[in-house]
Amino acid sequence: MPRAGRRLLFALSLVAGGLVAVIALRAWVHVSSAWDVWYYHLPFAARLAGIVPKEVATFDSLNEVRYQSFPRLAELLQGLLWRALGRPEAASLLGVGSVVAAAAALKKIARAPAGALVVAWTAIPTVMIHMSVAYVDLPANLCVTALALLVHRAFVERRALGPGWIAAAIALGALAANAKLIMAPIAGVALGALAARTLWLSRSRAAHFAGFAVGAPVVLATQLVNAIRFGNPAYPVEVHVFGRTLPWVETPYTEIPPRFEPYPQPVRFAASLAEIGLRELGDPRRYSVDQWMPPHMDGNRMGGFGHVYVAAALVALVALAPRSREGRVAGVIFAALTAVVCVMPQSHVLRYYLVWMLTLTALVVTLGARELARRRWVAGVVATAVLPIAALAYTARATDLWYLTPDTFRFAELVADHVDAKRLEGVPDGGRVCVDHQPWSFLYASTFHPPRRYTVVLSHDPADCR
Repeated sequence: MPRAGRRLLFALSLVAGGLVAVIALRAWVHVSSAWDVWYYHLPFAARLAGIVPKEVATFDSLNEVRYQSFPRLAELLQGLLWRALGRPEAASLLGVGSVVAAAAALKKIARAPAGALVVAWTAIPTVMIHMSVAYVDLPANLCVTALALLVHRAFVERRALGPGWIAAAIALGALAANAKLIMAPIAGVALGALAARTLWLSRSRAAHFAGFAVGAPVVLATQLVNAIRFGNPAYPVEVHVFGRTLPWVETPYTEIPPRFEPYPQPVRFAASLAEIGLRELGDPRRYSVDQWMPPHMDGNRMGGFGHVYVAAALVALVALAPRSREGRVAGVIFAALTAVVCVMPQSHVLRYYLVWMLTLTALVVTLGARELARRRWVAGVVATAVLPIAALAYTARATDLWYLTPDTFRFAELVADHVDAKRLEGVPDGGRVCVDHQPWSFLYASTFHPPRRYTVVLSHDPADCR
């Protein structure tokens, strides 16, 4: 790498370090207040880590089924952070920590500049938001992104990857699939492509085949356990296989704006990338943790990648891809990823499929770094610095710097805001109270009201409250 290129990447690393520090501080001092966080992410995390056991907070019947069957690896990590650092705010550090870890992994996997990756990823509105919120979409999708770049490396190199890389691929697939159900099919396709490439080039195919065969149950651990326990690998979600309905408790989540109901899923995905129906540019509520839009708008749950950033990154990839064999392989890998993602259930809800934009920007930054190494300054500087910095400035302005501001909102304030203290006055120690105040019911747990000791049932159903 020429000295000028190294200096540029070092400057980007400084910017990345500042972003990570600010966002980590925000995660530490600003507790998440999004619906899913307190409805099931942190209740699951607290039970898994032994912070709020079942006898202190009992879930409603549906959430208990979800707890028994959903992939819970990310919630376990959140709970361990909470337990180790002594505060629920710490669970949000999983988001920013996963970005740093993924950037470090891609530095090893793809020789990508980690600092530039952090900047490029933070410039994605949904990623910036999720870096300091206790959701699990970002960590799971980052694992699949690293896996996609590992597949890219496998097809660029003309010899089979070694056992260490295969183990890394299986680990990434396992982390993703056991953190979020919808990541399992994408991870499976990626690992299938990697296995096919490895077996094609390998001189010891039996050993490599055995490695992938042994790794498959690890990747699909949650699905295999559900198939054995409940007769449905996707339990509790309704699934139909060859005309037969497997055991289920709830139908798949669907949220499709009426305007797009007549169209096939790939069209909805494209419309979401184009951010059709969102609030106007300049509205600080245009981007949020779940992309909720008012009922009169066409874009509920849609968008979140920044349509201008999407278009610019696609143009950059198209421009960079023909310049090298590595670039051409990148184009094919990304086209294959797009073909898979666009037909996935609810693909227009982009926060579920962050892997698409994470992989696109990672490929652009990686190929841009190669251009810097070849002294092709215009393409290299634009791909690694100009595009990510410009997108970061746009996202910061579009969100009114809210997610880059360490605004203090402590857990104690959240409890005070949402718990009716009078409701608990008549509950005797060792007693039992049923609370229907979702998603805040969990905040009534006696763990958060010492020295009280009682059981709270998080339900409105009388059957759960007996």
